[in-house]
Amino acid sequence: MIHGRMREAHTDNREGYIRKMALDGFILELDSAPLKEMCRLLRSISNNFNQVARLANTSGHVYETDLFDMSQKLNRIWDAQNQLIMRLGFLK
Repeated sequence: MIHGRMREAHTDNREGYIRKMALDGFILELDSAPLKEMCRLLRSISNNFNQVARLANTSGHVYETDLFDMSQKLNRIWDAQNQLIMRLGFLK
């Protein structure tokens, strides 16, 4: 029965499985791919923001209100991600 449960938890480390079950009573398997993709997109957005800021500084053709709006939206995205990560227990 233990080996069957280990297969369900996608582990072959019996000692680790038993230790985890003894301490926590359950094993939670999370797919972190969506969070990794979100981080990748946020890095991309940040890079784009920096490019726009650089353009604004050299040519002056970008409005300050647009930059402020982009900054606020980016901050909201980071806040939402941090709340999600905290809620999932990845950061303490």
